[in-house]
Amino acid sequence: MLEILPSITPPYYYDVLVGLIASAAAYIAYVGPGYLWGAGYQPTPKHVVKELVGVIREYLEGKGEGVNGYDYGGVRPGGVGALVAEVGGGYGRVAFSLLRETGCQVLFVEPDPVKAWWVKWQAARRGYVGRIFVQRRSALDPDVRLGDADAVYMFLTPHLTQRVAARLASRGELRPGAIVVSYQHPVKKWTPVLVTPSGLHVYVVGTSTGAGAGDYVKMKERELTR
Repeated sequence: MLEILPSITPPYYYDVLVGLIASAAAYIAYVGPGYLWGAGYQPTPKHVVKELVGVIREYLEGKGEGVNGYDYGGVRPGGVGALVAEVGGGYGRVAFSLLRETGCQVLFVEPDPVKAWWVKWQAARRGYVGRIFVQRRSALDPDVRLGDADAVYMFLTPHLTQRVAARLASRGELRPGAIVVSYQHPVKKWTPVLVTPSGLHVYVVGTSTGAGAGDYVKMKERELTR
């Protein structure tokens, strides 16, 4: 006579283990490509994005005395048509906030093909085609035209922060008066005009970097004669 064995129900920790494995796999799929293609992935916190948008807006619009009393002078009425470059843009949290809350255009530089595709798709879905330009490249790639930007934002590793800043300084790409904003990591040998409570370091080309307008003009003249 066959003995019917009772059904065996996996213990509750089996479900917990499966859940942990699934969560780990999802996390690796989300952040893993960033480590494969560059500096990893850590998004700018939302409260910092809000503060950054305020800094960029006041710079572009030249409102009054600017942020914390620094007079940026303004580069575009209402910021319309200004170009903000985001280096290592991730999934576009900063870029889409800038597009939504200012009149600027965004040069979005991201080496990870997954993130670059996602931002292109989201831009089309949200109606930002023509205002955001996605380049799936490293910010150190000489073909990335950061010099066209009125402002550059980066949240990178300390090492990459210094390398991107060194590129901007050595090539004299940005015009005097343009700003560079780095979150958390200060640029060595540059003097910020502003450090916000959340850790945004704001630099003005010429004032912070020591590159004067005369040096910039001479550099551009050399480029034209090559």
